[in-house]
Amino acid sequence: MKQLPRVFGVTTDAICRSPDFPARLTGLGEAGTGLGLVIRAPGSTTAEHARFVGLAVEHTGRSMIFVHGRPDLAAATGAGGVQLRRSDLTPADAKRVFPGGWVGVSVHDRAGAEAAIADGADYLVAGTVFESTSHPGRPGQGVHWLETIAKLGKPVIAIGGMTLERIGQVRDAGAWGVAAISAIWDQAHPDRAARALLSAWTGPGEIGLTVNGQPRRLQAPATLAGLLAQLNLDARAVVVELNRKVVRRPALAETALHEGDAVELVHFVGGG
Repeated sequence: MKQLPRVFGVTTDAICRSPDFPARLTGLGEAGTGLGLVIRAPGSTTAEHARFVGLAVEHTGRSMIFVHGRPDLAAATGAGGVQLRRSDLTPADAKRVFPGGWVGVSVHDRAGAEAAIADGADYLVAGTVFESTSHPGRPGQGVHWLETIAKLGKPVIAIGGMTLERIGQVRDAGAWGVAAISAIWDQAHPDRAARALLSAWTGPGEIGLTVNGQPRRLQAPATLAGLLAQLNLDARAVVVELNRKVVRRPALAETALHEGDAVELVHFVGGG
């Protein structure tokens, strides 16, 4: 399995049914490997849910897609993970259906978190941490509560009222990452919003990315040209791909790197 994403964009039925859903997916697919998308459509039929997952896979990449509540759909589409509720299959049973990816469980109290871990959960989605627009009237349980869940030893994704300003609080409480709906999907440019959340997670000092599949950390701000210089590579002798798109040599100095980006460097030699 690839590294668990740091930021998750969670969908709703309305988001999945929106005419611009495919275009938004395409933009988010370029946000880097630190982003995951949970395709959640609780009010839709199985056929509709499967169609939404198919769109997500088509417009992004299989490894960044997490299917909500349906390990069978995750297995059928080769998704990167499945996100379960406590009322769904146990993590152990889900892994029999979907053996190759992440299996997470949404939890709302310590007892539920302990039970999910005992049942084989790879990670937890814990909330509600702060009151959110998606669950109005439900009080947030706060960062101290989140800290008690993180101390159980599994990666914890904090959900509920996540904003740029709150990233530092949940990170300091021991969370692995955050999940959000409105902070990503309600923004004019969801891909930019996701990148901002990823950058805020790392802080102003450095960013984390993968270079030819290997994790690497760079001082921020960073560009592709700066990365090549750090690696002692001549831009004339390498093809650079950023998040599955080739970047031409004149644009290397202007192309900023962000948390979760995936860079592939292909060396070539000339002949005479």
